[in-house]
Amino acid sequence: GEDNPLIATGTQGVLLRSVDDGATWDHINMGIGHFYDSLAIVDSLNDTTWVLDTTLYITQSAITFYGGFAPTADLIYILGDSLDSDEEFYVFRSTDGGDSGSWDMLVLETPAKFYELHFFDDDNGIMIGEGGEIYSVEIAESTITRSLIRVLGTGGALREIEFIDANNGWVIGTGGTVAKTVDAGANWDLVDIDVTGDINDIAFYNADEGWLVGDDVSRGSGAIKITEDGGETWNFRSYGLGVDLNGIHFVSPDEGWLVGKSGRIAHTTDAGRMWIHQDANTSRSLQDIYFADADDGWAVGFSLNDPIDTTATILFTSNGGDTWEMIDSLSGYRLNKIEFSDDGDGWAVGNFGLILHSSDWHNSQESGVSVELFGLDVISSDVAFACGQGGTILKTTNGGVSWTQLTSGTEQSIMDIDMVDANIGYVCGSMGTVLKTTNGGNSWTSLELPAHSSSVFKSVAFIDAEIGWIAGMFGYILHTIDGGETWYRQKEGFSEETLNEISILDANHAWIVGNNSIVLELKR
Repeated sequence: GEDNPLIATGTQGVLLRSVDDGATWDHINMGIGHFYDSLAIVDSLNDTTWVLDTTLYITQSAITFYGGFAPTADLIYILGDSLDSDEEFYVFRSTDGGDSGSWDMLVLETPAKFYELHFFDDDNGIMIGEGGEIYSVEIAESTITRSLIRVLGTGGALREIEFIDANNGWVIGTGGTVAKTVDAGANWDLVDIDVTGDINDIAFYNADEGWLVGDDVSRGSGAIKITEDGGETWNFRSYGLGVDLNGIHFVSPDEGWLVGKSGRIAHTTDAGRMWIHQDANTSRSLQDIYFADADDGWAVGFSLNDPIDTTATILFTSNGGDTWEMIDSLSGYRLNKIEFSDDGDGWAVGNFGLILHSSDWHNSQESGVSVELFGLDVISSDVAFACGQGGTILKTTNGGVSWTQLTSGTEQSIMDIDMVDANIGYVCGSMGTVLKTTNGGNSWTSLELPAHSSSVFKSVAFIDAEIGWIAGMFGYILHTIDGGETWYRQKEGFSEETLNEISILDANHAWIVGNNSIVLELKR
């Protein structure tokens, strides 16, 4: 309740209370355990040893506390267990808001552990714990009576109870267990939320809006899911937590897609506030994604059994990602980048100088190089640029019939390229490499960066010839508003994760994705 104290519990008897909304916390001494001023111990030789301040039974420091519930500001119940006893479990009760020395210790004769409870009034409630068991509980003076209501799911542990009102409530637990009651816990129905791992917490804002968090084992990541209809349907609020994200593309200020390792594809229609998983039925590593419009899109990557045994992979959708079709291209290759012109001509680039054209995804165009290509920028159906290892920058002016190697002036790997128009463009790469051209790539000038900026820059993107960003390892984001003459670092210390790609839609809408599911949105 709003006037109830806040209680925090933990191992080794840690029991904290706040009566000022968490501004300050006091340690609570429960006053449990029976002490003797002195105790005589007689050994087998009839020698007597006197021990002072001896504990007869369990003390607070030996307790591991779990969940609890406060029906009123004064009445508090907390669950706990002791390593000293395998056959007892405890319910601790305070009748004066947790003041020191005011706690009763009620004993349950059971080896089972219970993790959470909820009370409907001062003495009647429900309790959950190991084995997926839900019990009704009645407490009369110092006696606890419990009765099994139901065993949920596969019998894994139940971790949390959340009641929205007197009748509607939820329990969660291991193995994706989520169950709902509409009759104050008398009956429970399992809810399929499409998460296979442990559900760790659940919370509702009102009867309709709720969230849960857990470990999505089948997808190799964490998951946040949200409901807006009282739990009838659950959607991913965020997807792929803990998974590296490699590519992102938006077709409007609201709608975009991102891709990453283990076949991750996610879609947003609200500018990235909610990302919904799209199932491509693959566990391959996806490196980049591009959508020509809200329906037609492509993603590229590779299978990865070992560094040699790979298959260049292209995924295609014509319905906004509701379904994806896989195109296996060349064996032994990886694909890192894909992009299309406004006229519908597309290229994809990868290792060993691989360049594929959308007219035939199964046959490579002659690139003239054998290095790995990381970056790609398509200007038109005729003109495109690619870049890669060893300072490689390639250009075609005839739709890929031939590619010309340009002189970059560096041997550092070039990871990305962004041509503002046919003449002005920028590249970035390892050891803080940032280059600029004003003549269509015929010559490149090295740009000076702030001190200590020798990062590996993975992505470069410009709004126009003057305003742009580069991003890369260790969370580096550098910004310029004068065509690269000066740069300053943004969000220093915000993250040390590697940032992999920048997607700019216009002056007010841009995003960055990176390792460990980093998604950043530009705020102007």
